Amino acid sequence: MYAVFRDSAANEQFLRTGYFTQPLLDASEVAMLQDGWDTLPDKPTAPFAFGFFSNNVASKRQAHELVCDLVGARTAPLLNNYAPLYGQYVLKRSMAESGFTVHQDWSFADERRFVTLNVWIPLVDVNEENGALFVLPGSQSNRTVRGPGIPSPCDDILDLPFDGFRCIELRAGEAIVFDSALLHRSPPNLSACDRVAVSLISIPASAEAAVNCSTCGEPTEFVDVRHINSSFFLEKGLDPTTFPKVGAAPYVPTRLSATSLVASSVGHLD
Repeated sequence: MYAVFRDSAANEQFLRTGYFTQPLLDASEVAMLQDGWDTLPDKPTAPFAFGFFSNNVASKRQAHELVCDLVGARTAPLLNNYAPLYGQYVLKRSMAESGFTVHQDWSFADERRFVTLNVWIPLVDVNEENGALFVLPGSQSNRTVRGPGIPSPCDDILDLPFDGFRCIELRAGEAIVFDSALLHRSPPNLSACDRVAVSLISIPASAEAAVNCSTCGEPTEFVDVRHINSSFFLEKGLDPTTFPKVGAAPYVPTRLSATSLVASSVGHLD
């Protein structure tokens, strides 16, 4: 398996649990990202929104460049030769409807050889009340095939109890670096203020950025593999069909269950 962190102890914990937390940004850098958010030409209005859902390319590009430059520079000494792929803001408004169900992120490189990462940093202190991330330690061992047009492997566990998940409380500027395959979720933001975070998708510099996808309905034995770049998020609206097909990956329909997760997680599900 590709070594993710330069520090061996951090890497050992990451490979065991699927995540690692680290103080990353100082107050001035958090303020710089907050100012970037405040000056975006277009902000989402949905209860919960990722930057790549926006139709405003200029707004997405402004956020992408700022997050990649700042967070990418701060993670470079920690990670083992990783490169930023896409940076964005993530908004969780102060609304009861702002929760996000259990899921795995899409993979953006060949997970048989590499680990793709999400570096997630809140711009305010986060806890259970305002929608901190909850992760299921060890669940990244469920290496499902994920991507556009592929049925989610998590459809049977959307209502899984929070028992067994770990609440990741962070101070503003602290980061959780987690494996794209790690199961995670977040409760609604029930505080009085919106919660804004940044997210940096990062892949090994030696890896080709790629997505698994199905463009012809539910896949059977194989899915397409298409090479992508940052325009997949910025101009192409997450549409893989405009990118070259470079191969096919074996596909076995997978539906994760509470029973299977007990065996793979570090800890337990009650």
